[in-house]
Amino acid sequence: MNKRKLHKKRIFILLSSLVVLIGAVVRTNASKANTSPIRMDEKYPLVEIIHTTDKEKGITIDYPFFHLEEVDQAIETYLKETITPCTNKEQLIVTYEIVHYSQQTVSIIFTEKNKEKSFNHMVTIDLANGKIIRLDDLFKNESDYLSLLSDIAYNELKNKEDILLSNKELAEAAAPTEDRFQEFTLLNKAIIFYLTVGDQMADTQLIISKELLKDMLEDKYISVELNKDRIEDINPPNMITELPKKDIQIAPDQKVIALTFDDGPKKGTTDSILKALRKYDAHATFFVLGSMAEKNPELLRDMVEQGNDVGSHTWDHRLMTKLSEEEMIKQINQTNSLIKEMTGKEATLFRPPYGAYDQRVTSHLGKNTDVILWDVDPEDWKYRNKDHIVQSVLNQAGDGKIILMHDIYKTSAEAAVEIMEKLTAQGYKIVSVSELQEIQKQRELAS
Repeated sequence: MNKRKLHKKRIFILLSSLVVLIGAVVRTNASKANTSPIRMDEKYPLVEIIHTTDKEKGITIDYPFFHLEEVDQAIETYLKETITPCTNKEQLIVTYEIVHYSQQTVSIIFTEKNKEKSFNHMVTIDLANGKIIRLDDLFKNESDYLSLLSDIAYNELKNKEDILLSNKELAEAAAPTEDRFQEFTLLNKAIIFYLTVGDQMADTQLIISKELLKDMLEDKYISVELNKDRIEDINPPNMITELPKKDIQIAPDQKVIALTFDDGPKKGTTDSILKALRKYDAHATFFVLGSMAEKNPELLRDMVEQGNDVGSHTWDHRLMTKLSEEEMIKQINQTNSLIKEMTGKEATLFRPPYGAYDQRVTSHLGKNTDVILWDVDPEDWKYRNKDHIVQSVLNQAGDGKIILMHDIYKTSAEAAVEIMEKLTAQGYKIVSVSELQEIQKQRELAS
C-alpha cells in the first residue's frame, strides 16, 4: 500500500472515531436531559437549563447546569436525595430560581408543585469546591452563632405584623437549632436566612449585616468582593444592623418581677426610685407622660443610662378611647418624638391611661410597640400610705408579675424603696418589662 493510500485510510479512521465519540456524547446528554432543545437561564445567560422527565415517577424537573463538574454533580445528587416521587400518580413539577450567583457561591431555590401544594427549599453551593454549604461551614466552631441567630430571629418574628404567634410558637420558630437556619444566601454585605414558619419561606427572611456576624463567620465567607452578584447586586430592605438587647443572665429557678411606674418623671420622687434601683442592681419600666418628661429631660436620660425601659403613657393622660383620631395620634406621636429626641431610643412599650384601649388606638402605635398592662395594682394613687402600699404589693407578688405604681407621689416612692428591699430579700430579681419578656422567651426555649 502506497503512502498516499495509507494516509487517506488513517484520516478516514480518525474521522469515523470522532463521529462515534460525538454521537456518544450527544446520546449521553440526550439521555441525561431526556431531552429538549438547549435553553439558557434568562437571568444568568451562561447557565444552561436541564429539563428531565420521569413518567414512571411522575416527576418533571428543571435545574441549572453550570458546566462546572463538581457543582453540577452536587446539584444532581442533592435533587436525587431531596425530591420525593408522587405517590398518588399526580405530576410533580420542580422548577428553580437562582437568587444569587457570585464568584464564590450560588444560591438556588427549588420549588416543588403538585395540585395540592407548593413547597420551597434552598441550597447554597461553594463554587470553588463544588460542595453544598451547611450552616456550620459558615461559622467558626467555637462561636455561639446559634444563640445569636435565635435571638435575632425571635426579635424579628415577634415584630412582624403578618405573623401572629404565641410566645411558645415564636420560641419554637426561632429555636437555636441547625435546621432552623439551614437555608441562606451569602450576599456581598449581608446574609439572608430563610426561616420556615408554616410554608411562608419567602415571607420570613432574616437579613443580617455581615458586620454583626464578622467575629463568628469563617474568614473566607466575609469577603464583599467575592460575593458581589455577577449580574446585579441585591440591596435588601430592612437589613438588621443592630443586635437585640443582650440576654440577661437569670437562673432558671430564680423568681422575677417587674416594677412599673406611671405618670412621671418628677424631681424628688423619680430620682429616689432610680437611686434604689441602682442599690439593688435592679431595673424598672417608666411609662412617662410627655408633658412631664418635657420638664425633666435629665431624669429621662438617667433612666436609660441605668438600663431601665422608657415607655409612653401619652402626652397628658387622656382617655384614649374617647378621643378623636387627630387627638389620639397627637397624644401618641408627640410623646414618642420627645422620648426619641431626649434618649435617642424609640419607645416600644405603651401603657394606655386607665388601661383603656381598642383597635383604633393600637392601629396608631408602631408595629414594634407592645401594649403593657399590669397584674398587681396597690392603688397607690388612692391610698397615700406607704405601709398599705408595701403590704398590698407583697401580698400579691409572684413570679413573672407586673406591678403598677406611680412615681409622682412621695408615699409611692418611699413604698417602692421598701418593696425593692423586701422583694430582693425574698429571692426576686427585679427587672424591666423588656427583660421580663426576654426571660419568658428563654424559659419557653428551655421547656
